[in-house]
Amino acid sequence: MLLLASKSTERKKLLESLRVICESAESGLDEEALKQKLAVKNLTPIELAVELALAKLKATIDNYDTQKYAMVLTADTMIYIDKNTIFGKPKTAQEAKSMLSKYSNNTHNVVTALAAYNPKTKATKTTTSVSKVTFKQLAPNDISCLLASQEWKTAAGAYRIQGLAAKFIDKTEGSYTGVIGLPADEFLKLAKDLKTEHSEIFY
Repeated sequence: MLLLASKSTERKKLLESLRVICESAESGLDEEALKQKLAVKNLTPIELAVELALAKLKATIDNYDTQKYAMVLTADTMIYIDKNTIFGKPKTAQEAKSMLSKYSNNTHNVVTALAAYNPKTKATKTTTSVSKVTFKQLAPNDISCLLASQEWKTAAGAYRIQGLAAKFIDKTEGSYTGVIGLPADEFLKLAKDLKTEHSEIFY
């Protein structure tokens, strides 16, 4: 069985679609406090996502009895337009509106970092997926509709590509599942690289 240390129902659904036997739990990490500490390191968005995924993994290993699992998995997704414009989950509707406004007729990057641990071998590995998403021109009413959907409350970058935002997206390059929050191809390779027994996490 796999332990997914994430509150994301979308990530759990993606794993289940891959026929993964999994349980989900929260890592217990104070992400905001860690982000403030990491801010002084001047990390790239990809490096930051990896650091956060690894920190979630460490917190999970510290907080749970992981020996009963064949694999422990954490993830971090963030959006960036450039190195200085990085978006996680918005805290308010106003913050979400600001994010969505910046996507209008523009292309942004979505990075998802995965960190995984094999309790039997004590091995840890990471991988990343970077995709590009281009939005159509967003009218004020379009942004209002996206905000009214409430999808912004649980999504990095204030939108769900598989939700209402799909009608406003012009094109996607890269991993669609990575934009959702868990890149399927990268996950499967990660499980193989960790030498996880297939029968222990897949049914």
